Amino acid sequence: MPEGRLREVLAEATERLRVSGSETARLDAEVLLADVLRTDRRVPFNKPDNFSVSTADQLVDEFRNLTSMVTLVMIVLSSIGLLVGGIG
Repeated sequence: MPEGRLREVLAEATERLRVSGSETARLDAEVLLADVLRTDRRVPFNKPDNFSVSTADQLVDEFRNLTSMVTLVMIVLSSIGLLVGGIG
């Protein structure tokens, strides 16, 4: 199942669960999506998932972590450059 279609199915399921009065519509939709993916990929019940379902919040957190690490590396490299330039 293509990723774009999975996002549509997740959004539709979330909305249907929200309309039906579910307090945790997004979580319920993710559980349903995981079940569909397990069935589609024929993952046995006693085996771990061979896929992951990530949310936009998780992707934003990963991006923030990446940019923080890049910033730290840039600071370290520029500090070394300034130290070497100051000594020379």
